[in-house]
Amino acid sequence: MRIPTPTPPPVLPLSPQVFAILSSLVADRAGLHFETTHLSTFAEKVSIRVYESGFTSFIDYYYFLRYDPAAEAELQELVEALVIGETYL
Repeated sequence: MRIPTPTPPPVLPLSPQVFAILSSLVADRAGLHFETTHLSTFAEKVSIRVYESGFTSFIDYYYFLRYDPAAEAELQELVEALVIGETYL
């Protein structure tokens, strides 16, 4: 019997303007910097966090991270999603 795998959430559209403010927030709070050349990769990874956090847009997610006192735990989850884990053998 095959166990169905969950369908990944769709990648939300990310405008350059929203990318700028969201990536700036990530840079300020976590020290991670993303160039516009990485917009699609950033959108893919952040879309998952947006979806899993119950939001429907990047801008709503941004406002949550920026202004909600309870956002610190979610910011840590976002950083985990954005950082590529390395494996050493």
